[in-house]
Amino acid sequence: MSARAPSTELRVARLLTIAGGVVTLVIIVSRRAVVPDPRALPWSYTAPVLVGLLLAVLAAARSPWAGGEEVRLLNRLAVVGHLAPLLAVATGSATGALPGDVTRLPWTLSTIALPVTGAALGWGTTGSCAVLAVAVGTVRLGRLGTGQHDLTSTANDVQAAATSVVLIVLVAALLAAARDHDRAVAHAFTAAERTATERAVRAAHRRTQALVHDEVLATLFLAAHGAPALRDQIAAKAARCRRLIREMTATPGSVPVPLSDLVERLRHSAEEVGAELLIPAGLPRLGLPAEAATALAGAARQALINSRDHAGDGARRRLALRAGTDGVRIVVSDDGVGFDPHRVGPDRMGVSVSILGRMSSIEGGDADVSSGSGGTRVVLAWSRPEAESVAAMRPAGHLGTGLSVILATVALTQMVLCVLAGDWVSYIGLAAILVGLVVMGWRRLEPPTPARTAVVLLVSVGASVLPLLRTPHGYGEAWYLTGAAFVLAGLATRGRPLTALAGTVLATAVGGACVVLRPHPEAAATLVRPATTAAIASLYTLAIQRMQRSTTAVRGRELASLRERAWARAQDEELRRRSRFLDDVIGRTLDLLAAGAELDPDLRGDCVALEGRLRDLYRGGRLARQPLVDAAMAARRRGVDVVFLDDAPGHHLAEDTLDAIAHWMRGNIDRVGSGRFTGRILPPGRDALASAVTSEESTLFRG
Repeated sequence: MSARAPSTELRVARLLTIAGGVVTLVIIVSRRAVVPDPRALPWSYTAPVLVGLLLAVLAAARSPWAGGEEVRLLNRLAVVGHLAPLLAVATGSATGALPGDVTRLPWTLSTIALPVTGAALGWGTTGSCAVLAVAVGTVRLGRLGTGQHDLTSTANDVQAAATSVVLIVLVAALLAAARDHDRAVAHAFTAAERTATERAVRAAHRRTQALVHDEVLATLFLAAHGAPALRDQIAAKAARCRRLIREMTATPGSVPVPLSDLVERLRHSAEEVGAELLIPAGLPRLGLPAEAATALAGAARQALINSRDHAGDGARRRLALRAGTDGVRIVVSDDGVGFDPHRVGPDRMGVSVSILGRMSSIEGGDADVSSGSGGTRVVLAWSRPEAESVAAMRPAGHLGTGLSVILATVALTQMVLCVLAGDWVSYIGLAAILVGLVVMGWRRLEPPTPARTAVVLLVSVGASVLPLLRTPHGYGEAWYLTGAAFVLAGLATRGRPLTALAGTVLATAVGGACVVLRPHPEAAATLVRPATTAAIASLYTLAIQRMQRSTTAVRGRELASLRERAWARAQDEELRRRSRFLDDVIGRTLDLLAAGAELDPDLRGDCVALEGRLRDLYRGGRLARQPLVDAAMAARRRGVDVVFLDDAPGHHLAEDTLDAIAHWMRGNIDRVGSGRFTGRILPPGRDALASAVTSEESTLFRG
């Protein structure tokens, strides 16, 4: 993936900007068709109103391609577009500049939730609260100028203010959750890159260890101890080692290796040692990561070679493969003499490095070796790792006290309207709203149970029947329909958007039937705001949920790509470094052997010394340091069998302590004229840090 996808915060801001534009467009379309104003404004006022509303639509149209700062600027312009004509009309009505027949503030200008939402995106929570105060004050100024003091205008303004408060809290929670999600993603990416780099370095180390053990050490040992008649065989093995060391710099690519390629490698290895190969028919079309295919093939080959060398004459060998879409399993078995894995010396690296180490170095790799009197069984397995993922955005965790603010705002505003209406139908409506809020609950943020959801739907849809109980029932008298819509909106934000949307459709249908039975001039206004409120909340929630899933999937793909690149980069650098090291240490000797040079005492001595040095590097751990390495090389040239073991790799020792151990151990090696010398860093918990054991004595280093 060449470019990082937009941040979650930017995606949320874009989504909310688009939603604001869509709602504004609905208002423009419905201004005449659904809820026309009772007195049309003069064109000198109507034009700025339409231009202001269109700014929000244009901001929404541009936002999918806008960056973070541009999205904020677009929302600020949309806020100005909403407030400027509102202020102009309100001032004109208050000063008498508007014609006297304009007796009502246009409802399109009283939808203050739109500029408040834009302000939350453009200036943050403080800015949105300031815009809310300005908008409420300006609307009231317009009401005073036109003499509007009826229940309809009051209900409109109270519901608009309540909607604005709810949106401020929700937008703040969404943006905070998005910022936290972006921080969590950044942390996950950093950790993933670091982990991938560390694992790649370990994998490169294991791969080099396996190459040294399987090929280089065997070649050097044969050259040091083999008969002159084996010169051609030694030359071929040395040439193979030289080629494999050079090929280390060609790291596996990201293109998956077909399972058929792995099968061919296994077939060649089985033929090399005379093993029976069991491959089932109808293998799946499976692609393996290159490092997994290399590790499986190399570990299986070494298991077969170990069986050939140690299972005994007449032992039968078998290699069986099973593969599915989720992974590969290889079993190498024989019926030979077997061995006790617990009694294998720590200086023997065949199983630990070439088999177990190979498989543990790849993601999803595993290996098991079991042996006894009935033979040996090696199981190699690779399972496809689970898809990369990151935590989803959790807006609910940022609502906190905001939920209490929402609940109090909705409940109190509906109580105020109920008192202003002052009739028994309104009290029934208020009771339905409060029951819905209480049953839905706010203490726990998970979706309400099916039973609670059913009760919320029942009281919300039931409220739409109440207009049948009064005649007439204008917008002000039917305020509780919008209150019930708030309950459905809460149900949507609590994880039940589809249920809330279905309830909205049902309530609107029931309300429409009531309008037919009890017609009224404000019937459309009675239904439009509650239906719009609940529908927008449901669609908002559905869009947020879809965006969360999309963002999580995108981040997962980005994370996988990043880990793959980090792995490839780190492995390439580490393998190049190790290839150069091997070339410097044994390149000249391998070239001589590959050219068929005479195995004179000097060359044999070099091979003995180099074999020991490489063993020191890959088994001696922290003991493979100067001047101990030079002392070991000199001792091997004298015929001393030197072995270094680091049996406390996870136990921290200071560099000064390690240097002291190396100097102490060097003195012990220099005194050995023949035989065997074993230098060892002891496991933690012993009364000494290191030991030096020869054929004649054993000494300890206590520091």
